[in-house]
Amino acid sequence: GEYTIMDDSTGGDCTAIGVWDLSAKTCTIGSDITGSGLQVYSNGVTVDGNGHTLNGEDSINTGIYLDSVSNVTIRTLTVEHFYYGIQLAWASNCNLIGNTTTLNTEGISLWGSDHNNIIGNTSIDNAEDGIDAVLDSTSNTISNNTISGNAWGLWLYYADDNLGYNNNFIGNAVQLDSAGGAGNSFNLAQPAGGNYWSDWTGPDANSDGFVDSPYVALSGDTDLLPWTQMNGWCVEPLLSLTRANSYWQSYSDYSAGHLSVDYSISNSADAAAYGVEVVGTVNTSEVNSMNPLPVVGEIAPHSSAAMTIIYNVPTSVTSFRSTIYAIASDSCGNVQSYPG
Repeated sequence: GEYTIMDDSTGGDCTAIGVWDLSAKTCTIGSDITGSGLQVYSNGVTVDGNGHTLNGEDSINTGIYLDSVSNVTIRTLTVEHFYYGIQLAWASNCNLIGNTTTLNTEGISLWGSDHNNIIGNTSIDNAEDGIDAVLDSTSNTISNNTISGNAWGLWLYYADDNLGYNNNFIGNAVQLDSAGGAGNSFNLAQPAGGNYWSDWTGPDANSDGFVDSPYVALSGDTDLLPWTQMNGWCVEPLLSLTRANSYWQSYSDYSAGHLSVDYSISNSADAAAYGVEVVGTVNTSEVNSMNPLPVVGEIAPHSSAAMTIIYNVPTSVTSFRSTIYAIASDSCGNVQSYPG
């Protein structure tokens, strides 16, 4: 049988396989599922795989099926041993994020679907297509995916104006192929560039990270800015910290020993830092930082942001050292720690 996810009091069958949050319209899968697929028939629903696996036991059915819906998100789910791992049929403005499709006949398949985002997925070792967009699938974005070991990496059939960039194409028998469509593109301008193709990694005479000549598929589809390395577009943020000012915000803070210290946190990289936040401090002289610690958010390239940490300072202490630990994500979602 198939489980149906719908926007109602129980999320359709969601409560049979996980937890339904009615206000967020989110079904969070509670355990691995064997022998059944999921079908989504309501708009605006999220299925959070929560790291679990959907195993079709080599059935001819579909693992995740989105039929004529919009604004649906499927995330962090592994789908294996189905005919179609994840299939969107006449769906629009949906998001597939951080999923893995493996050992299916076809990994991710879009039929007559438009304006969907296929981002950060892994489609590996499927018998036919890693990802395909067919039959008037238009204006979809395919980015930051790893597509490896499939018969066809990406197959476009009568599909127009789709964008595929910053993907890793590794060891597919046919990396990219298309027929009958127009307006599809496979790179942005620098610095984002195009994709990594395991069969097209050099030369790079000027060491700019891009192969000196375009990648041209047998179908004629062209990536003008192929990367020389996997994930070459994932630029690690370069963060540094400068103390700006120390002060008591009020007499009551002075009496309580609550010292405010302003810092400037700078990102000197050519790419933005995302989700910047302080996660802890280590201090001398029995000084402790007070919660909540700063959540800075995004810092643009070659920019800085201000933040304040409040310390609880014993009355006998006249100076102390503080080592501040922070995290930030690059554009690919990789979390970096500072100091590294």
